Amino acid sequence: PVDQLTMALAHDLLPEDDLAMAHEIAMFLRRLSDEHPAWRLPELVAELSDAAVGRSLLSQPDEGYEPQPGRITLTTLHKAKGLEWDLVYVLGVDSVEYPATLEDEFRGHQQHLGGDPAQLARTWMLNAADGGQATLDGGTEGRLDTIAERLRLLYVAITRACRYLSLSYSEYVPMGQRTRRVEPALAFEQLQTLYQARTVTSDKGAGA
Repeated sequence: PVDQLTMALAHDLLPEDDLAMAHEIAMFLRRLSDEHPAWRLPELVAELSDAAVGRSLLSQPDEGYEPQPGRITLTTLHKAKGLEWDLVYVLGVDSVEYPATLEDEFRGHQQHLGGDPAQLARTWMLNAADGGQATLDGGTEGRLDTIAERLRLLYVAITRACRYLSLSYSEYVPMGQRTRRVEPALAFEQLQTLYQARTVTSDKGAGA
């Protein structure tokens, strides 16, 4: 998918501060691709160039944004970096959004096409830049990168909370044109175990 290809390249080529804009571009290209299924990269790039000239179709990063008391802020994990709230809700903490092992299911991975095209393209470009030397196959390297990146983003999310943090996930999520059952992310389970252990310890201390 063009949005995943865009983000895969952005993670390798852009500084972290520009990833929010890269995400906006990826979502813009995804909407175009959904609206025009017959379009290929040349048509998408041409439309993106037109939008970049006018900058009317691309939203800008929220530079200088400050959370306001009494207001709810809806944001992405990338844009939340550097901000803080008393209460933070993190949604969709499941094993597909935050995979933990190479055997987990990954968004964008298409087995019948040989894997995730975005990850394979990124690996090909990196190998070309390194003179064709590769230590892992594209699928494995891409999955390891995804695991690390998603865990970093989850860390960013949970550390935005000053006082209260709520994590949740849905048992069923959309996968293409169908829904399927998913498990909570491993990080979700570990945090839940830690919370329950601390709650028991606190209750024992209060009853002593």
